[in-house]
Amino acid sequence: MKKTIVSLALGMLLAATAQANTLETEYGLSVMAINGVAVNSDNAIADNTYNIAEGKNQVVIRGEKMLRRGTKTELFSTKPFIMSFDSTDDVVIRFPDAANNYRAAETEFRGDAPKWSVTVGSTALPYQAEVLPGGGGFIPYSDIEALVASYNQGKGIALEQGKPTNMTKAAVVVNDAGEVTITGDSLAQLKLWYTKASTKEKKAFKIWMAEQEFK
Repeated sequence: MKKTIVSLALGMLLAATAQANTLETEYGLSVMAINGVAVNSDNAIADNTYNIAEGKNQVVIRGEKMLRRGTKTELFSTKPFIMSFDSTDDVVIRFPDAANNYRAAETEFRGDAPKWSVTVGSTALPYQAEVLPGGGGFIPYSDIEALVASYNQGKGIALEQGKPTNMTKAAVVVNDAGEVTITGDSLAQLKLWYTKASTKEKKAFKIWMAEQEFK
């Protein structure tokens, strides 16, 4: 009986592992966070390879790469970028193809909208990316989880079962005349406004919810 249980558990574990998606990054690209959780090299399942959710994902990446500049090479560093994509397969992220030397990389990243190479197999994967605003102080990205949470709050993005969901798109519609209409069910609306609330407002809302249980 015990052998049967162990075999079943092992089979389920292997099946789950086989179904897990991975994110692989080019050497020199570091992953700072995945779906709101800080990561480092210790979290990698292999060199520059990480587990990601099936479907929607939000990652923070930063590049540091030695590039040729004239007759010598120099370290080129990027700002952290927060990127979202949706895939049911393994994903690979590389530096923009145009950034093949230092000056070309400077030009590519100057407008903070570089064309990253994001692929599934040999097929380009649609994505959205922008620079993640840093905090104050000498090390502006020291608390990456707080920065991602602040970014998501400002954008109306909530983590639903570990996956990013844009609650603004789900619950707010703006027509051509600029008129705003709240749509979606009550739960979607509550989630939207909760992501927009401050810490103080969230605390007050939780107290209010607890009080409703006794009415």
